[in-house]
Amino acid sequence: MRPVSREEDPSDRPDVEISARASADEVTFHRVPDVRTTFGGDGESTVEGGRENLPHGVDPGTTHRRIRARYRAVSRAEPRQGPPEREHGTRPDR
Repeated sequence: MRPVSREEDPSDRPDVEISARASADEVTFHRVPDVRTTFGGDGESTVEGGRENLPHGVDPGTTHRRIRARYRAVSRAEPRQGPPEREHGTRPDR
């Protein structure tokens, strides 16, 4: 999923969007963090993020300086549905 522009259909927007940014002059992990994102249900979900001066596999006791991290998770509660299909030879109710 991606941000919705003005021209897009509002129904394409995610039901849930969580974004976070963090920065620090200095950080030390005393143990390896258990980081995970899970989604339940049948909807569509996407996670994206990035780090600066912070490796994905940190070593306990190592100090990292001038770090930045960003994270974004978006999800739809239900899969997108197309318009209802009509059977051939039927007419709408009047």
